[in-house]
Amino acid sequence: MEKKLAEKLHDLVVSEDGLLVTLRCKNYFDDKKYIEIKNILKKLVPLWKANNCVSISGLLSVVNLIEYIAGGNSYISDEDSIKLEDACIEIMSILGDLYENLSYLN
Repeated sequence: MEKKLAEKLHDLVVSEDGLLVTLRCKNYFDDKKYIEIKNILKKLVPLWKANNCVSISGLLSVVNLIEYIAGGNSYISDEDSIKLEDACIEIMSILGDLYENLSYLN
């Protein structure tokens, strides 16, 4: 299940019709794709947490997504810029559950 979800996440983020291409080339925030991405992350994070492991495709998808949305895009509308900021905060919040596994470092 985790592998299929991670692959779907990767496709939604970085494929030719993924969210990042939509943002970079078409200069708009695709709400539908973002909601799918968010919902998949909400399923993946508990799996990653339980396994104490993140898949490579999942990790790369998240890194690419956060790197782009945190940097913003000066070519999109103000409304979509606000959506990008909100998405970054929301994704970081979802990923925050993974920090609990780092308690052994304290």
